[in-house]
Amino acid sequence: MYKRFKQIDEREKRIYMAGLSFSQILGYRTAREYCMNTVLAIFDVETDEMLFFSNSIDRDIEHVERDNTERFHDYIVKSVDTYVDDEYREAAHEFFSQEHMRKSFERGLMCESIEYPCHVLDDIVRIRACYELEQDEKTGRLVGTVVLIDITHLRKDA
Repeated sequence: MYKRFKQIDEREKRIYMAGLSFSQILGYRTAREYCMNTVLAIFDVETDEMLFFSNSIDRDIEHVERDNTERFHDYIVKSVDTYVDDEYREAAHEFFSQEHMRKSFERGLMCESIEYPCHVLDDIVRIRACYELEQDEKTGRLVGTVVLIDITHLRKDA
């Protein structure tokens, strides 16, 4: 690891260290453990095309799922309807809607987050969902990066 770390530029080192610090703030011992408890999706907000998808929750981080054929909002609607607690479902649908993201971007709001409980098997899991919006420099298209983080362990004592 150290050999690879020495080979990256200063900016990448800072991003790596920020990721490690962020992971530990969230209660994960390593960035790898954090990654194993997240879902990451990058998509074109206008076309709804999934550009990248990784669901690593409870999986080996090396086993990344990619499904660029599924539309982002098809995935989100299915996930929200299947897992999100009834009381939070409407707010989650609104949060992830393309219209909401476009309007947020137009108002200058580049990132937002929401927290909600999900029912998974016989357990309740707390999820922190965050998105960041940016305009692609080459195409001018609006691109969204969404991260779903399992923060259940942070809420056990609360």
